[in-house]
Amino acid sequence: MDLSLGGCIIKSETQVHQDDIFYLEITVAEDEPPIEVAAMVRSISSRGIAFKFLRKAQENKRLLAFIQANAGATSSVFSKAIEPTVAGSPH
Repeated sequence: MDLSLGGCIIKSETQVHQDDIFYLEITVAEDEPPIEVAAMVRSISSRGIAFKFLRKAQENKRLLAFIQANAGATSSVFSKAIEPTVAGSPH
């Protein structure tokens, strides 16, 4: 729903806890591999799960280029870009 270089908010039925770490896949184009980023759960609310990208994700050039290219775009673009399922969990 919301994507910035610092993190993102997604809607998911996955049960998570604050400070859990996940690897998220962000699809930027059908003909490109997804961007995989490590993120920590910052908060959980009715709006969704707020993730904070870990340092390595914040240095990801593909992620930065995608965010800059879509600056000012509607949240529907980002809801399609972020997979609703998480790729991994420490639990």
